Amino acid sequence: VGGLLTFAVMRVRESSVRMHEANNFKQLTLAMHNFNDNYHSLPAGVAYRGQDGKPLLSWRVAILPYIEHGALYNQFKLDEPWDGPNNIKLLGRMPKVYMRPGDAPGPDGLTHYLAVTGKGTIFDEGRFRRLENGQCMRRNIIEITDGTSNTLMFVTAAKGVPWTKPEDFDVDAGPIGPRLDTRFSGGTQMGIADGSIRSMGPRDDAKWRAWMSADGNEIVDGD
Repeated sequence: VGGLLTFAVMRVRESSVRMHEANNFKQLTLAMHNFNDNYHSLPAGVAYRGQDGKPLLSWRVAILPYIEHGALYNQFKLDEPWDGPNNIKLLGRMPKVYMRPGDAPGPDGLTHYLAVTGKGTIFDEGRFRRLENGQCMRRNIIEITDGTSNTLMFVTAAKGVPWTKPEDFDVDAGPIGPRLDTRFSGGTQMGIADGSIRSMGPRDDAKWRAWMSADGNEIVDGD
């Protein structure tokens, strides 16, 4: 009986954590949609680049005004790298929405919530455009021809990255499954571009890549 009770308690706790994480993804997706409404385009994964094309800051910085952190956004130097003398001081001020439930905040500002980048994804870095102020745009939401309900925008990764650093989940960097967060028994949660949340186990790469593609006309389904 004790073992069953312990198992039941663990499942309830996991359910609560999953709901918390799902809410984080929904907030991030809403922020992306609001950004798109304002600029008629989504931010690129590398949201700011220098005149020489050097990556400076992540999309996580670009959407700060849309997650009620406009004051923090105004403290960034947008023409300075994430680890420059001014911006490095802001790492420890990571908004909670970028933090996995149960993770403790720290000076390194690590997040496991990554956008999906790589060829054919929403944030395909081969198709960005740079504005005069260094801000980089990707594609309008209406250009996700696979449909927002069939396209993955965010994933929880096993390895965390500094939240301001322009580094995300590159589909071309190797097998998908080993790089996913596997804390939950029900599979890794993923934020879909329409704001919905799905879970899927570390299956074959083909299924994950179908979800990660924005315009490949693949057929997708979850577990």
